[in-house]
Amino acid sequence: MRKNKIIYNDFAALAAEKSTVPAESSSDYQDGGNLLDNDYRSPLNYASFEGQGINLLDPSLVLAEEGDNLGFISEEISNGGKSTNVQLVIDLADGYYSAPGITLYFHQNHCSEIFIEWQKDNSPVDSATTYPSSLSFYFEHKVEEFNKVILTFKKTETPFQFVKLAGIDLGRTRDITSFFGAISVFNEVYPDCSDLPGATCDFEALLTEDFTPQSEQEIFLYSDDELFGKFIVENATPNGNGRYFFECSDEIMKLEGSEFPELSQGSYTVSEIAEEIKKASNIEIDVARFGAMSLTGFIEKEKSSRLAATMLSFGAGVYIINEKKKLTLCKPRNRRNKVINSNQIIGFATYKQKSPCAAVDLQTFSGDFKTISSEKISRNPSKKASDSNTTKFYNKYSLISNVDSRFNELLEMGYHWNEIEADIILKDEKVGDILRIETPFNGVKTGIIKSMDCALSTEATAHIVIIERDYAAEGVEYNG
Repeated sequence: MRKNKIIYNDFAALAAEKSTVPAESSSDYQDGGNLLDNDYRSPLNYASFEGQGINLLDPSLVLAEEGDNLGFISEEISNGGKSTNVQLVIDLADGYYSAPGITLYFHQNHCSEIFIEWQKDNSPVDSATTYPSSLSFYFEHKVEEFNKVILTFKKTETPFQFVKLAGIDLGRTRDITSFFGAISVFNEVYPDCSDLPGATCDFEALLTEDFTPQSEQEIFLYSDDELFGKFIVENATPNGNGRYFFECSDEIMKLEGSEFPELSQGSYTVSEIAEEIKKASNIEIDVARFGAMSLTGFIEKEKSSRLAATMLSFGAGVYIINEKKKLTLCKPRNRRNKVINSNQIIGFATYKQKSPCAAVDLQTFSGDFKTISSEKISRNPSKKASDSNTTKFYNKYSLISNVDSRFNELLEMGYHWNEIEADIILKDEKVGDILRIETPFNGVKTGIIKSMDCALSTEATAHIVIIERDYAAEGVEYNG
């Protein structure tokens, strides 16, 4: 029987995106990164002679490259009585926040006494002293209406110890395991990268812990201990007696809510464009092996970060998928040896033959959409008189890698976009997979999974739509 679980981040909503963590008291061995960003949390790459009575600030004892860690390592070391006075400031800038408590993730040794002060516009609103007893320690202390947190580390676990933190959460994670009906997950890609639709996740659950879910919080869906996806809560509607209906979407859809500044006409690497999207939206796109690829063109001002990401996806000819804990660039996953057969299909697969297009037309632009710099057209050599005269236009994309190679990729998609639909028992299939499927009257067809409408309960099923492709496609495994 399949087991499903939602990990809900009950944090100060959007705090990680808005905050800065000044590193005045940190050593040169860390990068002063945002400790609240749980996507980048990892053990510190660090070693020292702590507890050996050696002057650890001696410059001859450099043991790691400067800026090697995103965590926090204090400049000051505790004395023989374990006392210290290291201060760490979390500034949340504009707006006011609330949180049920604070979670600290120490490295190697914890601190045994910490004084915490919460401030609103630089005036104290609450304070407390906590006494951690483990490397991962949650201190429950609900505070509302704050925008700065000051942590003063008073004592360490052992003498002559640095304060070392891998991360901080303004709140805690909560497990949701009691569901009413199936968890519904819809995910979709466009095989030609002409759009960036994203994914949704909806479910009704019983909250066994005493908390009120909020919009903009992150959730992580696990099915049989495998991460199925990361989503952001859009709505959590109470249905009484602790029941809530959640409507969630992935970070692709969240990109719609931020404005991309502009890219003037020029040549940019995929990494550079992804970095500009991150600056505008606080959402990272893992460029994987495509970072050095060069794209030429522009992105108009006052457009959304989602449109910018769509331009990047189409120009490079790669998908942007909700993989693991971050958006990732990838090519289709070639699984042509896999056949979805009658043992996995519920009922029968349906083959839908579509009318082929008459031509494929790719236009590129220079500076704005009024100036066409090139146009490539290929007409369907197999077109019949009874076929549609529709041309498949690609005329709204302002970034391109290599015009000829990108046009050839679009031609490889073919003039026919026939579809196969089926309800299946879900195994390890994902959108973007190239595989084969049995049909009752048309034999085994090869295609790419365009969309999956998954239902996760005690078992997992999915309604899939496959776009037929008849060429020997090459692909790579998902990155991430």
